[in-house]
Amino acid sequence: MNEHTSEQSQISRARAAGFFWLITFITGAFAMYIGGSFVVNGNAAATAANVLGNEFAFRIGVAGNLVATICYLLATVLVYKLLKPVNSTLSLAAAVFSLLGCAAGAVVTLFNFAPLALLKGPAYLSVFTTEQLQALALTSFSLGMRANESASCSLGCTSGLLAT
Repeated sequence: MNEHTSEQSQISRARAAGFFWLITFITGAFAMYIGGSFVVNGNAAATAANVLGNEFAFRIGVAGNLVATICYLLATVLVYKLLKPVNSTLSLAAAVFSLLGCAAGAVVTLFNFAPLALLKGPAYLSVFTTEQLQALALTSFSLGMRANESASCSLGCTSGLLAT
């Protein structure tokens, strides 16, 4: 009876991990699609106009990225528990790389929130000109893209370890 319960627990864990991975891919793809539609390369004013003109969609895109990060974090924990009995060292290494990717994903979310905070920010930002705030918002998008690239590298290492 105990062996059957353990097997059912592993199956439930695997299904939950698959579900969270699926939600990660769906919300992540949605966030990338929505987020990419706001940035006009090299044109801070047009990017700012896109963000301010579609604020609700922008917030939904950022929220999608946050949900994707949380779901990937949950999938990481579940896969670690699932694979720990097979090879604890490899499972731990994959979990560490995955958690680094999740942390980078959280940083990306902060960089994604920054443009709206700069463009609609408090009164103390009035010391900056509109053009400077727009340039800072575009810079925040650029930094977020670089952070996303580092997260992708970390998540790629995870995939490589899990494939072995």
